[in-house]
Amino acid sequence: MTATMLHNIEPNELAKLIEEATRKITGPYNPERFATVLVPVDWVCKIHAISRNTAYRWIKQGILVPETDSSEDMKFRLSEVLTLDLKAIKRKRNKNLILNQTHE
Repeated sequence: MTATMLHNIEPNELAKLIEEATRKITGPYNPERFATVLVPVDWVCKIHAISRNTAYRWIKQGILVPETDSSEDMKFRLSEVLTLDLKAIKRKRNKNLILNQTHE
């Protein structure tokens, strides 16, 4: 193992060094390698720290799309769960809430 002494390094340079070191250890992040893995709704909730009610609401809204049709045992493709952009979903929800409040 080698050591690197860091002095007066810019935050973006430090982030780049950390990313390179992490990539050497873990390899590139590739959620598509989980395309064949199906997970239950409980896993989706744990991964994204959301409630089951939120997950079911997102299913009704088409944000989460289950791979299986059974309502008791819905399964989701793990690669899609890992690439779900919660920030974009929340921004869109908040924008819709604001627009609905101003039109009332």
